[in-house]
Amino acid sequence: MEALLGVLNHLQSQIEQKDNTIAELTPKAGALEDLKRSDSLFGLIEVAKMLEVRLKDLTNYLRKHDWVYRRAPSGPLLPYQDKIKKGFMDCPAITIQRPDGTEKVLHSTKITSKGSACLREKIHEGVQ
Repeated sequence: MEALLGVLNHLQSQIEQKDNTIAELTPKAGALEDLKRSDSLFGLIEVAKMLEVRLKDLTNYLRKHDWVYRRAPSGPLLPYQDKIKKGFMDCPAITIQRPDGTEKVLHSTKITSKGSACLREKIHEGVQ
């Protein structure tokens, strides 16, 4: 009888530990889901700040894991099409007017909320 009570007490303790863990993680999971549902676009500097990593580390990660590439060595970082299709990134074109009156089109690589949530999971868990 005492052995059975010991087992029941042990199981009750494990249940309480799991309940505490769930209570701790629930708000974090909710915040992550909210971030995934948002349609906001963020620049690389903003995402680096949100992820609490250096910009250089973020861009290195993005290049290493085939999120972005450069057409030319000194060109801007551009997202791979598969990341755009998955809703992780976008690359809106921005038209600026030069002092001489001509226009120049610049591509601005942006990361979506869904993409930043994915990056947060991968970078902070050390998973590719």
